Amino acid sequence: MFRCFSWRRCIFIFVGLLLAIRSYGQTTDQKDRYLSISYRESETGTYDFYAQNRNFCPYQLLIEFPTLTAADASVDLPFYTVINAQTKEQFLFSISPLEIDFTFKYTYRFWMGDPEQVFAETQSDYVLPYRSGTSLKVTQGYNGPYSHKNTYALDFDLKESTTICAAREGVVVKVKEDSKQGGPNKAFAGDCNFITIYQRDGTLAEYVHLTFNGSIVTVGDTVRAGQVIGLGGNTGWSTSPHLHFCVKKPARMGYQTIPVKFVSRWSRRIALQADHSYRAYPPSKGRPENFAYSSYAYLRQLLGFGQTR
Repeated sequence: MFRCFSWRRCIFIFVGLLLAIRSYGQTTDQKDRYLSISYRESETGTYDFYAQNRNFCPYQLLIEFPTLTAADASVDLPFYTVINAQTKEQFLFSISPLEIDFTFKYTYRFWMGDPEQVFAETQSDYVLPYRSGTSLKVTQGYNGPYSHKNTYALDFDLKESTTICAAREGVVVKVKEDSKQGGPNKAFAGDCNFITIYQRDGTLAEYVHLTFNGSIVTVGDTVRAGQVIGLGGNTGWSTSPHLHFCVKKPARMGYQTIPVKFVSRWSRRIALQADHSYRAYPPSKGRPENFAYSSYAYLRQLLGFGQTR
């Protein structure tokens, strides 16, 4: 690839300068349409790098240079930073050529969320991710033997196109719904349809294996606990229709799944177990995460021993 800079500079070849090789830190191996990295030549001859984040959650960003010849960076490499939500353009660093014949090639990876801005509320209540009054069976629980080893995730058995609801309030930050493929091994893992919701404590809730065109929400939508968001299915690594649900806490250049509890009868908080069925109950009035009635207070109200808030 050739480029003429000025009469004082010879035309020379850049290997990968204008066509950067990009790799991603996401399991789907797909480019994120909301995060972009760019660079442009300044008046002083440096190449200034910028990031833009059009999504509604922050991103961790890691930029590496497999090739950097006859040039210096203004920062230590590899370069790590966090790009806040809705950032139009953030300056990152500069590359300064030391000779006429210089080359660079960069790669970057990213992860949703900011580990410095997360305060995972593991004691907060979640509503079950399906319609109130419905009962579904947990076919695989936390650290399950099939595909949940060392992972806090839950699989709910359901029929195709079963209504899926938000377990907690948040903003939708990723949707995939274009797949019709599914199968019983890891080769199909990238074919799952899913919805990712960024929650107010900085965690990410994932709803996976939705049916084709099974999302009712789009990126940027704010959802409340119990709101319908999609339709269950059998896409991706799946042997039968089910919903895979997990909550991820951002860590430095990665994620950690965390256990959460769900509201049950009389607003009791329970940890779900495999091979048990659970009935979904609606969130209380007011803030979705705050269920004001304890079972004791609820019984007192029923028996007429005073009012509760």
